[in-house]
Amino acid sequence: MKNVRELTERELITLQSAHKNHPSARVRDRSHVIILSNKGYQLKKIADICQMTRQTVSATIDNWEQSGLRGLYDNPRPGRPRALTKEEEEFVQKMAKEEPHSVNNIITALEAERGKKVSRSTVKRVVKKKRKRNR
Repeated sequence: MKNVRELTERELITLQSAHKNHPSARVRDRSHVIILSNKGYQLKKIADICQMTRQTVSATIDNWEQSGLRGLYDNPRPGRPRALTKEEEEFVQKMAKEEPHSVNNIITALEAERGKKVSRSTVKRVVKKKRKRNR
């Protein structure tokens, strides 16, 4: 039977807080797994309660044992970096509001003021994303 080591009072309080208040559902679920394991529940029972596989519960406990609180969080996902920072996106959106039909002018201004070269499709995507949020 696999269970977490005895938790300190501070760890338990942190886990209970994460289980109730953390913005990430995954962290809330993983916190719940550790809390239940600390109470002596078996892997199968924890898996049933949390609607996870037994392997996921076991991996969560292993991550907790190896990394502590950091083990409850997801690792960064691989992928290409964003073409524009949030500030640069806001600049593009501001320019689009001032001159809504001038993608070329926005590209030129972005390059002149921020030193950033981007494609027409990048500018269009940023402007379109803003429109979707405002609906």
